[in-house]
Amino acid sequence: MNRLAPRFADANPEKSFSEEQARKSLRPARIALVCAGALCLVLWPAIVQITPSFQEQMPSIVATVLAALGLCYA
Repeated sequence: MNRLAPRFADANPEKSFSEEQARKSLRPARIALVCAGALCLVLWPAIVQITPSFQEQMPSIVATVLAALGLCYA
């Protein structure tokens, strides 16, 4: 066993510690997903300016990307 790993005498504190660590480990991934969604919305006008042919397709593309990011966030 790792010497730096916490050891608990009872199962309840160990369970609560592991649940808290699992919640904390999700935070960076969720922050990255929110930033990716914001970046998608911010780049929408730039993409339309660069390639005007995507103007009709961009709402469906952005909706699909945001839906996928939302599912990953949940």
